[in-house]
Amino acid sequence: MTSSRFFQLFLLIAAVHLASLYTLPEAAQLATKALLMPLLMAAVWVAPNFSGRNLLLGALFLSWVGDVSIGYSFVMGLVAFLLAHVCYIALFYKAIAAIPKAKPYAWAAWALLLAFIIGLLSQLLPVAGELKAPVAVYAVVIGSMLALSIAGHSHWPAGPAAWIIGGAMLFVLSDSLLAWNKFHSSLPLGALFIMSTYIGAQYAIARGVLGLFRIP
Repeated sequence: MTSSRFFQLFLLIAAVHLASLYTLPEAAQLATKALLMPLLMAAVWVAPNFSGRNLLLGALFLSWVGDVSIGYSFVMGLVAFLLAHVCYIALFYKAIAAIPKAKPYAWAAWALLLAFIIGLLSQLLPVAGELKAPVAVYAVVIGSMLALSIAGHSHWPAGPAAWIIGGAMLFVLSDSLLAWNKFHSSLPLGALFIMSTYIGAQYAIARGVLGLFRIP
């Protein structure tokens, strides 16, 4: 099977999973959720080899660990996703270093990101209890992941850069919604918004990275 076909299967299972959140038993929800990252890993695996492939596979695998563990242990899930973001940081850095800078850096975007992270932490840390330090570290790491994707805009072709930056932004949004829902206050349809933004994030980053290396 081709990467495109695995991406199509991913979108199909993603739609089933989102529909299952309010219609099917928890076991069915977990089953469809557990299929998501392996399908993206398969899409990457069958693609021609490229620089950074192992980092992308590592990020997706660690995300899968987070998917299946976070319902049982929030801390274990947090650690898995933190390590996934470290892989994405290394991947984006590698991709930036490989392509000369062609456009000015987006300083305003970085300033907005910093303001968002500081504002979010100001709301979450007072209510995070004993997880205050892990939450702060996680915010710095995911903020760095998005910051590097923004830096990539000055190096990468417009199409792949848009996919990757859009995916990184959705990841920050998804994790922010998750943290807000857990520590601050329950969000209406929280599960739907958290999972839909997360699914979009992983799909967009994977598509963007493959596009960056000219893989259809």
